[in-house]
Amino acid sequence: MRGGDIMRRPKILVAGSFVLDQIAVTKTVPGEGETVLGTTFRKAPGGKGLNQAAQAAKLGAEVTMVGKLGQDGNGRELLSACQESGVNSAHVLLDEEQPSGCALIVLEEKEDGSVQNRILVVPGANHSIRPQEIEF
Repeated sequence: MRGGDIMRRPKILVAGSFVLDQIAVTKTVPGEGETVLGTTFRKAPGGKGLNQAAQAAKLGAEVTMVGKLGQDGNGRELLSACQESGVNSAHVLLDEEQPSGCALIVLEEKEDGSVQNRILVVPGANHSIRPQEIEF
């Protein structure tokens, strides 16, 4: 940087999804109609949009997120994660009818140490956003 130059933070707008990942780890994936015991469980904020926004903010960018959440516990958790990562959430919308997006992730730990994942995503409010809602 030359004398007098000012380093500016890039401004990034992320329009994308919010998904609360619910991750279960197991040694054996259940077959049809079968119940098995898992070894661990955790929840993690995610979604392609939120993941990208949070990482850009960590790298020093000024990030604004646009997306839609349900008015539920998952939505509150995702909005909090967005804000805690330093992302501007002023344009995050709330859906009065649809729940927040969530993902059910089953991680199967194989005997050889490898892990196989199976993911089911329920988009919820992510798919209810309309163009006129984001004309800011």
